[in-house]
Amino acid sequence: MAMKAPKASIRIAPYGKWRKFIRDLNRAQKILEGESTQRAMEDLAETAKHLIVDGIERGRDGWDSLSDVTREFKGSSKPLVDSGMFVSSIDTWKEGKRWFAGLPPGAKGDDGQDLGMVAGIQEHGAHVPVSDASRKFFAARGFPLKADTKFIRIPPRPWLAPAAEELEEHIEKALKPWAEEIFEEFG
Repeated sequence: MAMKAPKASIRIAPYGKWRKFIRDLNRAQKILEGESTQRAMEDLAETAKHLIVDGIERGRDGWDSLSDVTREFKGSSKPLVDSGMFVSSIDTWKEGKRWFAGLPPGAKGDDGQDLGMVAGIQEHGAHVPVSDASRKFFAARGFPLKADTKFIRIPPRPWLAPAAEELEEHIEKALKPWAEEIFEEFG
């Protein structure tokens, strides 16, 4: 009697438990890319926008007060809010399947200034070198700089990172309907 050679292959086919697994993966993909996921992501983006704007308008704990010179120039003691162009530029937008909240790429101020640069300086602070032109600017407005002043310090006033931290508290609430749909589907 001749012996049968052992099989030296693995059958990969969408049958039995594998068929169910592949079907479940396809259903999961439809949910993950579906309307409920997009609604949840859009809701999170809108919540993030609200947290950013609210934080800027009311101010954040830990922000340095404005200097006397800055208060005089602005006519206000409110950090980050001058004309309102920065805060009114905060928005939500979708790129592909992703939602974003914050300052859209390429945002410009009323005078054409790059609001991305303004946002970075406000979030992280800066040390601006004093030039002859800046000395003349401050002197002409009645605020002559000391001769040994080499830099003007702009303290950080984080507006984005605190909002991102606050958003974590809202994620569970926003994703609950989405998670319920998944649990309902796969029980």
